[in-house]
Amino acid sequence: MSSQDSERQWKKKYRQINFFEGFIMNFAATLLTHPLELIRINMQAATLRNVKLPEVLTYIVKSGPAGFYFGFHSAAVRCGVQTIATYVVYHRLTHNHYVIRLRNYDTIPVHGVCNFVGGLMATPFAKLAVMRQTDLSRIPYYKRNYSRTWRSLRCIYLKGGFAYLFYGWQIYSICNATRAMLWFPINKMVMTGLEIIHDYQGKRFLHEISAMSVTGSILALLLTPVDILVTLSLNSNAYNGIPLWSICRTIFHRRGFKGFFLGAKFSMLTLMMHSMLVSTLVHVIHDP
Repeated sequence: MSSQDSERQWKKKYRQINFFEGFIMNFAATLLTHPLELIRINMQAATLRNVKLPEVLTYIVKSGPAGFYFGFHSAAVRCGVQTIATYVVYHRLTHNHYVIRLRNYDTIPVHGVCNFVGGLMATPFAKLAVMRQTDLSRIPYYKRNYSRTWRSLRCIYLKGGFAYLFYGWQIYSICNATRAMLWFPINKMVMTGLEIIHDYQGKRFLHEISAMSVTGSILALLLTPVDILVTLSLNSNAYNGIPLWSICRTIFHRRGFKGFFLGAKFSMLTLMMHSMLVSTLVHVIHDP
């Protein structure tokens, strides 16, 4: 089987994923990777402070076994809202007769638009998830204690209105859209490269899951600087927000270029595990 045929079958399988399957996959991935995501977010939120990995791990261990899933409820709600919004927009676009006329209607442009809108709609919930998770490494006096979703969102709204509730939507939506748009071209190059390195004849699943894990790692590394800006923007207590250029300048002055890649290892591991889980579930559900 040629690489083009393999790629065509791979895309066909992923187009067949319905809303419920996609929701289960994303929820399962969020559940699996939450401890790593918790560490990454707390490390990146502390980019402007001097908090290191051992300290974050100490905070988690002090909270007991439940500490590894601190703030999971908020992360799960964010996952659900973003999945619903993304799938609704994707369904509307792919069934639009103007879009269907385009030869590549279901590739990069549509995926970018869907994930941009999904990120926009989920921004308040992503903000709440980041604030809740970063409470882990805050001293008691500065903890926000946003444990209940709707009451917490109302509290955030009363503090700064919709401007504060949706602050960071631009960078968050762009990050989601960029990740979605880069996924297919990078995955295609990775699959081609893996075929050169190793013969995967008759080992299609191994080929796919290897390519997905490598693609996830590459994307996570490339987008780590953007992820840090997303975390700091969503976690900001300034009701009017902080300009991104000011955040970048502060990071560079305090940590240099290394500051823009803080938590990159955990980000790579998180997205790699997410990709492998999704690839495995798609194989189980849609492969004969």
